[in-house]
Amino acid sequence: MDTKNKATDDDKGPKLALIKHKILILLVLFAAVGIGMSLTLFLSNKKSQHIIEEKQSLIKEQLKEINDKQKRVEEIQTAISKSLKLTNELKTVFRQGRASYVADDGVVFWFEPRLLMDMNYEEAVLFCETRWSTVAIFRDEIEYEGIIKLIQDEYTPHGLLLVDAWIGLTLNTTTVKVTPTGSFTQWHSAGPTVSNIGDKGLSAVYLLVSSGQFGMGMLNQRPDENCFTVICQI
Repeated sequence: MDTKNKATDDDKGPKLALIKHKILILLVLFAAVGIGMSLTLFLSNKKSQHIIEEKQSLIKEQLKEINDKQKRVEEIQTAISKSLKLTNELKTVFRQGRASYVADDGVVFWFEPRLLMDMNYEEAVLFCETRWSTVAIFRDEIEYEGIIKLIQDEYTPHGLLLVDAWIGLTLNTTTVKVTPTGSFTQWHSAGPTVSNIGDKGLSAVYLLVSSGQFGMGMLNQRPDENCFTVICQI
């Protein structure tokens, strides 16, 4: 009987050892799986964190770019404001001692009454440019009529019956089209002078003003011919 029990105990020993070994293996596997999952989760979190940091960095760059653009816009607006202020100051200065007409939008048309007919078109352009102005271009009949009256008021006291003044239009004598396109024109009854052979020499346009109500309007001639004065605008 004892021998039989002993044999049974001897059989249990290896079985228990095997079970323990299997349990150990399972524990190791569970531990490995846990570590693997933890590592995967860690790497995943780290990758997500990296993506988040990249997006945050991109957002910061975009915000900086927006702020820089806003700053540039403000600088441009400031420069425009200063330019407009300077322009208005110049307009005020030029109106002092000069014959001038102010349009509704603030454009100032002006000229200096000259009693000698000695200014060609090139000299007229230079005259305006050196005074921060350009040769005038009328945009509508109101401006045209305003300049007519201004010239009459300035020159009539000097006894001049006819006065001519350069303006900023040029004429194609073949097509009878003026530049700039869309500018206001009021031709004299004797004009414009056209040419079938494309004579570009008569391209310069001037304004002829009389002391009365008739004989006024725009005419064209060679730019090397002379007028009394030039109408400038600023």
